[in-house]
Amino acid sequence: MKKVLFMLLVAFGVLACNGQQSNPGGGDVSVTEATGMVKQDKELVILDVRTPEEYQSGHLAGAQNMNYYDANFAQQLEDLPHDKRYLVYCHSGGRSAKALKQMKESGFKEVYNLKGGVTAWKAEDGKIEK
Repeated sequence: MKKVLFMLLVAFGVLACNGQQSNPGGGDVSVTEATGMVKQDKELVILDVRTPEEYQSGHLAGAQNMNYYDANFAQQLEDLPHDKRYLVYCHSGGRSAKALKQMKESGFKEVYNLKGGVTAWKAEDGKIEK
């Protein structure tokens, strides 16, 4: 009986720690979940939707800058491959949540929003590059 209970607890722990599995197709992810995604998925596309000035002040390693406020932002999104996996972030999560919504409405298969944005990332001692 103890072995069965232990196995159930282990299985529950594994499922609970793997946030992207419980959110197929995308949605909000914590810094911890985003860190796991970045480490595990070398083909993950990281989009920083802040202004170029914000991007230059520090960004996640490997992030592409795509200014949410650009007049042609929607067209820039359309030019991206829709079948890749994306992690989108901004300063605190507002613009990236709106970008995620646009991307999902445009047919992107898997898009995740970093809850709290780069502010949360830094607060969790996430690495930033300039």
